[in-house]
Amino acid sequence: MKTLEEESLKPKVNPVELVRKIGIPNSVKSESIRGEEIRGYLNLAKRNKVPLLFLRSLSEAVYDVKEFIPTYEKWHEKALELVSFASELFREEEINYTFFKTFKPFPFTPSDVDVLLSSKENLDSAIERLEKEDLRPLDLNTYGSTLYSPSHDMNVDLTTQRDVSGLVYLNKKYVFKETMEKKVRGSKVRVPKPHANLAIASAHALYKEQMFMLSDFYTFAYLYDEFEKAHKFSRDAKIEPSFLWGIGLTYRVVERAFGSDNFLANRIRTSFFEESFLEDENLDFVELPTKPSLPRFVASLMRKVLDDSLSRKSLPTFLGRAIRPQFASELVEHISRKRY
Repeated sequence: MKTLEEESLKPKVNPVELVRKIGIPNSVKSESIRGEEIRGYLNLAKRNKVPLLFLRSLSEAVYDVKEFIPTYEKWHEKALELVSFASELFREEEINYTFFKTFKPFPFTPSDVDVLLSSKENLDSAIERLEKEDLRPLDLNTYGSTLYSPSHDMNVDLTTQRDVSGLVYLNKKYVFKETMEKKVRGSKVRVPKPHANLAIASAHALYKEQMFMLSDFYTFAYLYDEFEKAHKFSRDAKIEPSFLWGIGLTYRVVERAFGSDNFLANRIRTSFFEESFLEDENLDFVELPTKPSLPRFVASLMRKVLDDSLSRKSLPTFLGRAIRPQFASELVEHISRKRY
């Protein structure tokens, strides 16, 4: 068996082919892959935040991936350890929190751990407690703070609001209404329920990152049973445009990869056949990650501000940032980036 180091050929790969190699849960089995292709697919999986999902989809009896698997398994474990560690501290201090956007319904390797706090008082208590445990403050912003954990080599992002440049795109009251406890490394951890997690992921992709990647696609693919509940959550929380954008892209990915006659495609068509994503001009993408069209993003943001009183209240904060000299360059950099 050749090792990956011995495989020097790096063919060009595309996201649709990567989806075929990983497969779809309860729908389509993964396709076989040649050893010399693994590097190229792994690089694309890393850009789309699904490296561990990709590697675990490969049979270790067939493919020699042992030089890569430990790196991503360790990354995954460090994230779980940090979540467990932080949740125990929050429980001791009686801090009202929920982890946010960190957990995925598949093997995940987050770049950081996100925590949503219910109030400024809870935020201050969380910062104080984490600093006592030698986490280092890195950044302080309008709604929260970022701290670094040396022992986990990972950041903890604490916030009281989910915002983009100061504009609140998701009212936290809807998130806290739909949370549950799960066990992580022996600790009770507060997280959003699956349907809320799905709606939150699509909102983050559209409003915050303006980018949809395979990690978002597989969140939809794994949580297909939650579509209706997630759609209702998105309507209640005034983030429906992001959910429809996400499910539309999910449909296009699975259609391009496996055609329209499979469980996931049928599931989406059955529930959302009349929705506008079937005619969206920006869904005939070539690459993933992909971005929303500028008209779609602007229209979604305007609808958000018009429909959501909390977003309107946060407009002064957004406008205060927008008048800064560096805002334009920061915006261009954010829009033009290829990944996050």
